[in-house]
Amino acid sequence: MNYEFKLIIEIDDELIISDKKYEPDSVYEYVKSVCGKHTLKDVSEGKRLIYITSPDDKKGFSSVGIAINTLYDSDIRKYIKTFELHNSDGEVEYVLDEIAQFDKRYEERNAAANPSFSVIIPAHNEEKYIRKCLMGIKNAANRVPESKVQIIVVANRCTDKTVLYAKKYGAKVIENNDKCISSIRNAGVKAASGDIIVTIDADSIMTKDSLAEIKQLLLSGRYVGGGTNPVFDRMSLGIAVSSLYVAANIIPVMIKNKAPLSGGMFWCYKKDFDSIGGFDENLVSLEDLDFASRLSALGKKRGQKYGTLKKSYIITSARKFDQFGDWYLIKNRKLTKRIFTGRDRQAADEFYYDVR
Repeated sequence: MNYEFKLIIEIDDELIISDKKYEPDSVYEYVKSVCGKHTLKDVSEGKRLIYITSPDDKKGFSSVGIAINTLYDSDIRKYIKTFELHNSDGEVEYVLDEIAQFDKRYEERNAAANPSFSVIIPAHNEEKYIRKCLMGIKNAANRVPESKVQIIVVANRCTDKTVLYAKKYGAKVIENNDKCISSIRNAGVKAASGDIIVTIDADSIMTKDSLAEIKQLLLSGRYVGGGTNPVFDRMSLGIAVSSLYVAANIIPVMIKNKAPLSGGMFWCYKKDFDSIGGFDENLVSLEDLDFASRLSALGKKRGQKYGTLKKSYIITSARKFDQFGDWYLIKNRKLTKRIFTGRDRQAADEFYYDVR
């Protein structure tokens, strides 16, 4: 029995393959160049390109398999919608087993090369800031078009329009009312479906190449994950001196815990986040230093580095200084030192959880 193989490729206005644009009418030439010597014929129907070959023997049928394989290995795979196998009696047989094998291999390779992201945003009454945060993520997602980017907003005791804005930007919203940033972030990660976890605060904005740089570093295999350098959205003498004071107090803690310097926005594979137990929910502050230390330790066991984004950074609000004053940390050094213990509930509530 003779068979005719039909491959349908659906095209919108154009294809973008390896950064080159192809109009619908020129796709045939591209497919022909991919398949080389294999006998293929073009039938165009508007924006749908139907590719047909009619083998008369086993050798010809084998060439079809090679052609399919070649197409699946090319960038045009994402535009392929249908495989059909027509026998000489006019009946259609869908080559399910063959398609499943090709799909499985393609999906495995594509998933490895284009891991998905889940960006976790803890949010307690963040209507003033969260839209800029979400827009920053959307802009960064445009730089990794082959990777799915999921946004999860963990609404924490919100009484404003935070949830409304989050949903408007397509974020998945979950509720968590704990007064513990570790618990809030962990709840977001638990609901995440992405291969890569990124955590960012609602009053911070990632720069446009952040996700692309994270993807590049993790796919290199040299990094277990890492952090990002933050830049305040405004600066003053009081903020500068306070930052130096905080650094002077935190650096000894970093040295003691062997924690890397960068935090701000953490990134790592979800499986590694889970393997180290996420953020320590016994801590009400300084959970970021603890997390960085444990993630770094995991990397050292594997011969991997804890990285800091070099091209990208986050712009974070100086709202604590706006709220308390640029010299507050200097004037209230006792409170600052209590916060640095990581376990002082009263100090954490006073500075973080009970204010906005």
